[in-house]
Amino acid sequence: MFQDIQSIIPENIKRAGISAKMNKARLLEIYTREIKNHLPPALAGRVRPLGIEGDTILVASLADEATRVITQKEEEILRILNTAAGKTIVKQVRYLT
Repeated sequence: MFQDIQSIIPENIKRAGISAKMNKARLLEIYTREIKNHLPPALAGRVRPLGIEGDTILVASLADEATRVITQKEEEILRILNTAAGKTIVKQVRYLT
């Protein structure tokens, strides 16, 4: 008569489309962490991931130097993101300066 709540929640999350949104939010958190790992604090605070559209992560950058450094590390960062996702989700980065 009763169903275990642990079996109901994941199914409802998938149906509501929340799972995909949660995965994208997690990837944005990972991207932010990687920016902090690759940039000095003064530059890291001037870069923010805005979202993921299709296979592209949108990144706002207020510092050309930060964009240059991130671009050099882009392949490594994308590999980390896609490894965390378990599949290729992000193929490119678009910088908004």
